[in-house]
Amino acid sequence: MAEYTRTGRDWPATNAPVEALTLQAAYDTKLFGKDTRFSAVYGLGRQGNSGDEFKKLHQFILGSEIWVTRNFAVSAEYVYNKGFVPLIMISRASIADVETHTLILSGKVFF
Repeated sequence: MAEYTRTGRDWPATNAPVEALTLQAAYDTKLFGKDTRFSAVYGLGRQGNSGDEFKKLHQFILGSEIWVTRNFAVSAEYVYNKGFVPLIMISRASIADVETHTLILSGKVFF
């Protein structure tokens, strides 16, 4: 899946147009005889002008989910972000060069 979005006018909070690009892919297979999905996502958001601390945000995600039983699945997701661009106080709280690495482990019960 690929998606591109752009504002028609400058965003009032940054006095710049906002645009976002998202690329996603998923692959369904079997692992150890269990239904499994692997996924990858890349996102690029631009919400400022050249030189602004909040000019852009990069995100990359790798994930996997395996259905252990018909009603229970476990998943793991790695998330990488380059840049911190909050929606509130964007011009005062943004940090362009910060990098975050997050690992999310979860279980889901289906009813």
